Amino acid sequence: CEQSPAVYLRDDPLFGTLQLQQHSELRAPTAERAAFYLDAAIASRQRDEGDAHMLYTLHVYQYSVAGRGG
Repeated sequence: CEQSPAVYLRDDPLFGTLQLQQHSELRAPTAERAAFYLDAAIASRQRDEGDAHMLYTLHVYQYSVAGRGG
């Protein structure tokens, strides 16, 4: 029994681009927690059988510069 993919790429003829659908976002409060999540995802992927692709993006936000001298 073949499972359906959890994420789809859809061709958008109106804009001539591909769109990623059914993806999820996971936010981490620290760089260490983000690294933990990425390590866990990679370890899980290596246990799965068959061919698979992994797509991830990393967005880094700085909300304040508290503690910086001026």
